[in-house]
Amino acid sequence: MCHIIDLLPALLDASNNEFPSSFRGYPPVAPDGENLMEMVKGAGTLERPFFYEHQGSRAVYDSG
Repeated sequence: MCHIIDLLPALLDASNNEFPSSFRGYPPVAPDGENLMEMVKGAGTLERPFFYEHQGSRAVYDSG
């Protein structure tokens, strides 16, 4: 299971880029997502709890 927050780390990896250490003189907040590239390459799925909240609906999924 993955979420939209996992796209940035995967796209940075796929494009051979790193998350910036500063932006306009300020340190940006590092992304929370997981890099999906190993999963895309066939390494299997991520084993982690998955949390979400959207417009009052919320859930926790645990594949373990």
